[in-house]
Amino acid sequence: MNRALRELLAYPSAVAGLGIIVLLLAMSVYAVATIPYHEAIRLWRGGEALWVDNPRNASPVWVNLLPGRDLPHTIVVRSGQVLSIEKPIGGGVRQFSMSLGFDYPYRKFPKELAVFLDPEFTDRAPNVSLFWRPPDGTEIRLTELTVRRSDVYRISSDARLQQELGGRPEAVLLGDPNAPEQPLRGRHELLIRGYLFEEGSRVEPKLIVYGEVHGLAGTDHQRRDLMIPLLWGAPIAMAFGLLAAVGSTLSSVAIAAIGVWYGRWVDGLIQRITEVNLILPTLPILIMIGTLYSRSIWVILGVVVLLGIFGSGIKTFRALFLQVKEAQASVLERFIGRSQHRHHGERVVAGQRMMQAASDIFLGWQRVRDADGQTRDYYLRQLHDWKGGVEVDDLRVPGATAYARVCGATLAIAHARWGDRIAIASYLGRGEAFDQAMVDFSVRYADQNQRDYATFVAARNSGRLTAQTGL
Repeated sequence: MNRALRELLAYPSAVAGLGIIVLLLAMSVYAVATIPYHEAIRLWRGGEALWVDNPRNASPVWVNLLPGRDLPHTIVVRSGQVLSIEKPIGGGVRQFSMSLGFDYPYRKFPKELAVFLDPEFTDRAPNVSLFWRPPDGTEIRLTELTVRRSDVYRISSDARLQQELGGRPEAVLLGDPNAPEQPLRGRHELLIRGYLFEEGSRVEPKLIVYGEVHGLAGTDHQRRDLMIPLLWGAPIAMAFGLLAAVGSTLSSVAIAAIGVWYGRWVDGLIQRITEVNLILPTLPILIMIGTLYSRSIWVILGVVVLLGIFGSGIKTFRALFLQVKEAQASVLERFIGRSQHRHHGERVVAGQRMMQAASDIFLGWQRVRDADGQTRDYYLRQLHDWKGGVEVDDLRVPGATAYARVCGATLAIAHARWGDRIAIASYLGRGEAFDQAMVDFSVRYADQNQRDYATFVAARNSGRLTAQTGL
């Protein structure tokens, strides 16, 4: 584990990639924990009605940290924050007035102005008049309307008001009379005056001065907060990538194994399909399917897996499954004569099968006439046995002892499979003579290694040999 971590830290790009994965995992956990999936779907599909307090197509708030940027934030003023003054005028009619005021400190005009009116009545709808009062104290009449239901008066979209003011309403209402291209800082007020015709009737107004920044990710054209798709995009992207990678990899491994096992026309067909698939443009195909057929994430995932199965990985996995090595004459032939096997590859395979309790299923041999006209013997085997290994350097005494016993038992089984196990057992006997002899040999061998290394170091230090350290 420590060695793998050291190797990883040696590559900055690998560290950066791992950091991105950790960030995506953290976002995924946060999204699932704070915004349930059904709630995220409800918010995203709810449309503009759920996001009326947000500006449209707003930038993230952090853009104001950039030099020269001072974009306005959204200001929301509700009727519950101000005092409503009512006065009876006879006949059950009441006159009311309230002021929705706010301080505007920004150097740019807001995107739009809107007033939301929520009435409560039985038969006779309230009547209201809206006025704008800038910091200089003048009053500008906006409109008069009867509020029959929850309604929105968008000041910035009122063509009549724009014609009367001679410009964009938000720019004129908040503009500095001495410098019309700049907003007038200070306290602005929306004055609401009207009449209530029934006992218990009322009007709850809300003023929204839409800014140009919102949240950490901004908003879209329907005023939706883009943090929701960004947060939930992380677990969906991670799951999509994991399923696609695992599905494609497992399928490619299986198909590569089938091609190696059956060979001939089966392997040839797999290779030809792979070569055709490698030249297909994946992204345009996915775009066409999403446009003409379905945008379902499962359909797209299936296509990604299908196109990934017959990718370049098949050729890599094929090479991992099968390795071809030349088999030459045994070095013992000069002393004991030729082997009973006429094919050198068959001799190697027979020896491995004899010694191994579970031999490689891909073991085989082949005689081939090479490009130079020479006939050579080859044997085929699995490149990697896909088995685990042991980090011997990290073992402590109990672990090293157990590992040595396992290795000794494995070697003994191999010798017993190809030799005369009864003769070997008789030679070893029941005493400890052979065990002690092996221990003595191991100790002397280790001591000799240390002496050889000391001689090598001395030769290097004296200049007789050159060596490079730190490799």
